[in-house]
Amino acid sequence: MLRRLLILSLIVLVAACVAGAPANWVKPGSADADFKRDQYQCSQESRVGSVGPSDETRVFFYGMNKLAQTESNRLYRLCMESRGWSAAEPR
Repeated sequence: MLRRLLILSLIVLVAACVAGAPANWVKPGSADADFKRDQYQCSQESRVGSVGPSDETRVFFYGMNKLAQTESNRLYRLCMESRGWSAAEPR
């Protein structure tokens, strides 16, 4: 039962992260290679490790992991913006 709850929670969390992400990033005068380079570098710079060594303690640390992911998303956005990119809303 606990494992099913964890899986369902993970699915909901991933769906929320994907839904909240901008559809694309725009930067006047940039090429696709520029985006790929900046996107890779920002994703590496914004990585935050997860907390909790096992399934038994993961429920306890779920809130901390969620905060870590939120911080990682914020760092990624700031990194992309510092390189001149703007988040474009889906049409």
